Amino acid sequence: MSYGCDPRKVRATLLKVAQANPDVTTTPAPSVDFDFGADTLNFKLYAFVDDLNKGGSTSTDLRFAILDAFNEAGIAIPFRQTDATPAKYGLVALMSRTRGRRRSDGEGMVKNER
Repeated sequence: MSYGCDPRKVRATLLKVAQANPDVTTTPAPSVDFDFGADTLNFKLYAFVDDLNKGGSTSTDLRFAILDAFNEAGIAIPFRQTDATPAKYGLVALMSRTRGRRRSDGEGMVKNER
């Protein structure tokens, strides 16, 4: 979640969703782990099921319910953003790194030995 979100609201929403799912056990009770990331606040929901055969479908049901609950609560899930500056390597940069020497067979450039 973004650093601008209310972490208590996120935690409460996650717990409410887990507690509302009939396949999630009450003992042990669902819990939420909260940690600081480089660019985000990270949450993990832990919920347990009695029937291991329902584990996968319960996880999927919880994910859909979480998305719905976040939308209803106005909690946005941020997209990862990366700033990238393309490097500008042209022939001049290549020649300056290789000192402009050609291989003896005429195929491309070679670096000077030091």
